[in-house]
Amino acid sequence: MHNLFASLTVAQLEQAAAIKERIEALERDLAAVLGGATVAAPAAAAVAPAPTPVPPKRKRRISKAGRERLSAIAAARWARVKAKGGHTLKGS
Repeated sequence: MHNLFASLTVAQLEQAAAIKERIEALERDLAAVLGGATVAAPAAAAVAPAPTPVPPKRKRRISKAGRERLSAIAAARWARVKAKGGHTLKGS
């Protein structure tokens, strides 16, 4: 942005300043019409708000008792499959 102003002529800078003053006056008029509500400056509106940081998800851990329950369920399931003579992954 600094280089942009350096390349402008004095007449262009004066015109830009006049336009900025008109915008500010119009914003004041608008605030008066809206009952004192302020209007954000264009430069502030152009900048997007920083996103809120998302906390990392915690790793879910299973208790020892939970692992034992799942192991017992899996063993029972495989026992039923083998008792029926069903297919296993290697046997299919």
